Amino acid sequence: MLQPRRLPASILRIWTSTTRLKQPQLPLCIRHDSRWTPGHPRPRQKIPKEYDEVLVPEDPKDNIPGWKEFKEDLISKVRKPDEIAAINELSPQEAMFLMDPDSYQEMDADDEAGMRTIPANKNYFSAHPVVEQRLQDVEKMMEKYGHLPKAPPAAWPLREWKRAAIARPRDLDMRAGQYDPKGLRGSIRRTILQIVKELNKIHPVLMPQELKVWLDDFAPLRQEGTAGVRQKRVLDRFQRSKGNGKRKTARAKVQVVPGDGQVFVNGVPAADFFKRTKDVENVIWPLQSLNVLAQYNVWVSTWGGGTTGSLSVEPGC
Repeated sequence: MLQPRRLPASILRIWTSTTRLKQPQLPLCIRHDSRWTPGHPRPRQKIPKEYDEVLVPEDPKDNIPGWKEFKEDLISKVRKPDEIAAINELSPQEAMFLMDPDSYQEMDADDEAGMRTIPANKNYFSAHPVVEQRLQDVEKMMEKYGHLPKAPPAAWPLREWKRAAIARPRDLDMRAGQYDPKGLRGSIRRTILQIVKELNKIHPVLMPQELKVWLDDFAPLRQEGTAGVRQKRVLDRFQRSKGNGKRKTARAKVQVVPGDGQVFVNGVPAADFFKRTKDVENVIWPLQSLNVLAQYNVWVSTWGGGTTGSLSVEPGC
């Protein structure tokens, strides 16, 4: 086997001095679409000629006298980038107010053409602003007069609630927009009626004139002679007072005249018509409660419903 030949040390020393081994060098930058060689700065982007001059929009606040100095004073006090952005987003009117709040006056209508206007009605951005405003007006009347004492049910004024002016055009605030009848839902109608009926329970003697006029305009009073109105009893030429009553299928007609306390039912004394003493006591209870049992005679004509049904009608007559 042949042994490799070794060069003498002298010849090897001369060859290394004349021949220099060059180390490979990394390229300065490997350019790709969106990458660069780590360890090297990004390549400088070339700006097209048509974009060499970038136009910065003019800030309208710079035309206000003293704003630049006031702005520099504000920027010297900020600590966060968001605060600087808030300063730059100020409108000219807000800048003038910050510079001198005491002497700031609102601009005329001609100057406010470019400003955002505030709606006159605070319900402008609700689904049905006109209806919401009507409900709030009724609630204000409740807050103003709802604490007054209430009267007993017999003293409550009777009104035409079916003709109530819940959404009358002249009572609505049209500054918020047009009235949409579909916006008056049943829940809002019931809420308004419930509030007004609570105001109607206030004692008539203590009811203020403003509230009385408002209630009369909302729902008029029932006229005499209409159904549901408490009628005034008038005696006929025989000094009789008549009344009718009914319950389910039972009917009764009652005549009350001055007398000595006799009670007849279908031409028979009440003690003979009713089999139980308690039933007789229930019939004469209205006169007995007024302590006039011995001053009047009562004639009752009844039919339908049996004895118990007739009994339930007569005391109410």
